[in-house]
Amino acid sequence: MKGELTQDELQTLLELVFLGEYAVNACRAPKEVSRRHRDMAYRLYRAAYEAEKHVSDPEAIEQNELDDFRDQIYDGVQEYLEQFETDVCLDKLAELLARQIPAEGDEQEQFLKRGIAEEHIRRILQEKGISAVRAELPGLEEQVADEWNRRSR
Repeated sequence: MKGELTQDELQTLLELVFLGEYAVNACRAPKEVSRRHRDMAYRLYRAAYEAEKHVSDPEAIEQNELDDFRDQIYDGVQEYLEQFETDVCLDKLAELLARQIPAEGDEQEQFLKRGIAEEHIRRILQEKGISAVRAELPGLEEQVADEWNRRSR
């Protein structure tokens, strides 16, 4: 498939490719990364790099050059990405916290009550951010201190 894109359209496409590949692979362990998505993203980065730099010998492009090119794309979407991560985190947190609220009644009534709780939690988190949440994780400080001591020996 061939198509003509302006420089701005190409930049927007590369940003979408970066964000899409990030959504697929960001939370995966290295062994679980979707190579199909990662490889396609790098294929597009390579093609864009070749076009932008007027590369005469594509085989001479080094991986670090493509990584730098990808980092430039990241710089252009970093603000979107941070906002997305915050929104998704708070949204998921609202969903998980709502599940912890005891709800009486039949299954349908419990579902509706938890939905109401989720709406309220989401509104509070949007207004106050993560500072509205306090987590009680007994023993966490000690576990971190123990692990720190073990690793720093």
